[in-house]
Amino acid sequence: MRIPKVILTAIVLTVSGCAATAPDNVVYERITSKEQYVELVTGRAGLSKGSNISTTTFADGTMKGGGGGKTFSGTWTWEEEYFCREGTIGSDVLKRDCQTVEISGDRLKIGRNKGKGESVVYTLR
Repeated sequence: MRIPKVILTAIVLTVSGCAATAPDNVVYERITSKEQYVELVTGRAGLSKGSNISTTTFADGTMKGGGGGKTFSGTWTWEEEYFCREGTIGSDVLKRDCQTVEISGDRLKIGRNKGKGESVVYTLR
């Protein structure tokens, strides 16, 4: 039996649409302590989707990275249930921001302004 081209196209578009939305359905676990963060995240480079800037946090409270001709450096602390960071990207200053951190496998979701601001998803390597 031959499948009509219109039906085959609809199937391909439906499957493609599901694959494109799959990341939105990822279940994340909230990281709530410095110990958890150090164990699961530090020493691994993170790259945000659509960005060419890679960032790595280290257990000593430093952060380094770069990309797109810019260097990133900064520091981080853990306060209550939040990851707090500040630093510079090139000549741009990143003001202190305390953020929520959630993880799912190799995906790290950061919620700026204690989770009330924009969320960014990073792939950890």
